[in-house]
Amino acid sequence: MLKRTLIAIAIVALLASEANAVDLCTIPVFMNFGKKAKAKKSYFGCEDFHIKANFPVQLGLKYSVYNIITNKNWDVFFEPEDTIPGNENFYERRLSLMISKVKMAKKVKVPPGSIKVLIGKITITYDPPESDFFIEFEENPIDLRILLDKVD
Repeated sequence: MLKRTLIAIAIVALLASEANAVDLCTIPVFMNFGKKAKAKKSYFGCEDFHIKANFPVQLGLKYSVYNIITNKNWDVFFEPEDTIPGNENFYERRLSLMISKVKMAKKVKVPPGSIKVLIGKITITYDPPESDFFIEFEENPIDLRILLDKVD
């Protein structure tokens, strides 16, 4: 009985922490297929940005994949870390994405000569504090993009 109660408390705590996450910005992800879409290749891309806040921030991620490719498990991560100190200085972070062995959806045909195709989006999230706070980008987040290129 105690074990079930502890599991239930852990699940409620997990759901509560996920419910507090707020979207900070959404970044479109494009894949550079070149002249011909190549399946079973690996693709990598990244985007640098500068961010500051007046509270310690733990950045989170969520992403959605469009039906161009069938790979649903993306390796998405921040470099050098996913935290921002709360001292109101700008810090550079890199959002990196690696997709290994890309599989094209069978029903989707990439038009010949297509250079960039929108394949999904990544949303950066954070948990806001209960009191007054700010968090901002040095760049306009609307201008952020990730372009994936083939990795040899």
